Amino acid sequence: MFRLIGRVLYKVVSPSGYFFFFPVAGMGGAERVHLHILATLPIKKSLIVFETSYRPDWVNKFKKYGRTWFADFYLKFPRLHRLTGDIFWDVIIGAINKHTSPKIFLGQLVSHNRLINQLSSKVWIADIVHAEVLHDGKDSEGLKYWRMDLVPNLAKRYLVSGHLHQQLSELYLKNGLSIYTKNLRVISNFVDIPSNEEYSSFKKKKKIVFLGREAYEKRIHLAGEIAKNLSLSNPEIENVFIGPSEESVNLECRAHIRFTGALSDRNQISLELENASIILFTSSYEGLPLSLMEAMAHGVVPVSTAVGGIITHVNDGQNGYLIKEGNDKSIVESATEIITTLFSDTHYLSKLSQNAYHYAAENFKRDNYENKLLEFFEVGHQVPD
Repeated sequence: MFRLIGRVLYKVVSPSGYFFFFPVAGMGGAERVHLHILATLPIKKSLIVFETSYRPDWVNKFKKYGRTWFADFYLKFPRLHRLTGDIFWDVIIGAINKHTSPKIFLGQLVSHNRLINQLSSKVWIADIVHAEVLHDGKDSEGLKYWRMDLVPNLAKRYLVSGHLHQQLSELYLKNGLSIYTKNLRVISNFVDIPSNEEYSSFKKKKKIVFLGREAYEKRIHLAGEIAKNLSLSNPEIENVFIGPSEESVNLECRAHIRFTGALSDRNQISLELENASIILFTSSYEGLPLSLMEAMAHGVVPVSTAVGGIITHVNDGQNGYLIKEGNDKSIVESATEIITTLFSDTHYLSKLSQNAYHYAAENFKRDNYENKLLEFFEVGHQVPD
């Protein structure tokens, strides 16, 4: 019955026939990538479904590109949550199957089991993979995290870095899915590149930035220890943490760090990056952080653990430095030593800064991104049915 409602109202549910499913409308690199996708496509009347939402200001950003629905809203009704959930998904499934050429795009970690098996064979399905899997023993090969059961249903798979392409290709081969490797597409994001005139001479401070959300894989406590060590050895060094709260680092580290809190205004972040010398990453795994790309575009030298897509773009000793993975103590000691050495040689640090800028200007262009994205979705500049 409710699928019939979706079929009748399919043009109201999604006039364009495009359906996007994302985990959350919040502030983070993945959410910004999702916004870039929606802003670049010439389709502005889609249905955008979130599993949950915790930032109303970010919901408004997404509303520019279509109708926004929230799955968690229909699960809040006591005793009726199963019924309301069924109604919610049946209307969506009915609308998808009614469209002539519907397209579905799944964000990473979106629950798909309830949806995929109910769709017509004409539905074009794609998803995005942002990050590598954390090898914690629970899903050591990433079969669930990378949704290997979904692979035969996908027309294409959007990967944010070449490193992910290598990892997934190997996993496909190992699991008898190598025929689907042809559907993998690497689309690195873009950032706006400031004028090179700003970096014609090295006028940056002894300032280190940590930029990221609070998440266990970021290992913010290690960044806090590094900041404390550097500040104690050289009081001129300024440590700025953008995103994390004070509680994310040990008590004895807090006095050595300026916490800005979460900054949703990109201009504020740019101001922090403009006079920073180094951006620090201590993650256990990553995709390709937008914060890395933005920092390099501002001539900020990355010092990072050697993980994910970061290793594709940071050339050790050329435009940044990579920290070999080890225990917490070795990571803190290595990062402290690298940064201390860089601050002792301003000429060398200036060269790395220029190299980081030029690399970003060449590799993180908007045109490169837009062309690949339109090709991925198989659209030009005309809105399809």
